[in-house]
Amino acid sequence: MKILITGGAGFFGSKLTETLLSQGHIVIVYDNLFFGSIGVVPFLDNKNYKFIKNTINNLGLIETVIMEVDYIIHLAAIVGEPSCKQYESSVYSVNTGATEWISECADKYDIPLLFLSTCSNYGKTDKVVTEDSPLEPLGLYADSKIKAEKTVLDNNHLVLRMSTLFGVSYRVRYDITINEFVYQYYRDRLLKVYGENTWRPYLHVQDACNMIIKCMENDLHGVYNAGFNDLNYQKKEIVNKIVGYLGEGKIEYVDFDDPRDYQVNFDKIQKEINYQYQFSLEDGIREVYEHIQRGMM
Repeated sequence: MKILITGGAGFFGSKLTETLLSQGHIVIVYDNLFFGSIGVVPFLDNKNYKFIKNTINNLGLIETVIMEVDYIIHLAAIVGEPSCKQYESSVYSVNTGATEWISECADKYDIPLLFLSTCSNYGKTDKVVTEDSPLEPLGLYADSKIKAEKTVLDNNHLVLRMSTLFGVSYRVRYDITINEFVYQYYRDRLLKVYGENTWRPYLHVQDACNMIIKCMENDLHGVYNAGFNDLNYQKKEIVNKIVGYLGEGKIEYVDFDDPRDYQVNFDKIQKEINYQYQFSLEDGIREVYEHIQRGMM
């Protein structure tokens, strides 16, 4: 199958590229290389890989590319609230407008589309949320994703509200909770934790790739939370696991009302794809630690 990945040079996209190529798919990556080419270079000699450097708002080019493929995985976005605040003027054109265009093109040419959204859409709640729970965007990132979801779902495509990822890929991120905690604790033997009782679901980047493939194989449509019930963690639980693996250091807990505080139910997707995660929180901590030790920063 010929698969288009928008944003395919990033943290998640480069791991997904590797996974799809290993299964014999043809992969077209469309990315503006905002974070550099490290997520592209390893694949350039692969005959089943094609890279297109351009902005996601080049709508005419995007349509031309879409016409050539069998499946679209749309990852390209300004990701996270800090980045969205920094590039506020572009958030809705990139995260919402481009997604709406891609969804309309997918519908026009009858090509399946998977849109990667986020569990951050649920905001802050003391209830365990499902796909039917109210969406409470507390920032530009979630709001732009929710607006984009509407068109994707109206066109009967697939939306995955993804757990917070962790682990190693060709372009490792150290601004996501578990990776950030491991790096800071390794570097300083000191970790400041804001809102230690905050809940959030987590998912290893390879498991996320495997789940996407399962969704494609099962031809899913509609909206699904992507993750596992027993990978909902409070920050303090993550810290305890890191200290248990890396040894004693100094932990400072800071009273902080984190707006992203939610536990998520994942029963719906598990009934469809019947997949069990391969990488635990402990596996991810060890993987990131070993990556840092090797100087792979």
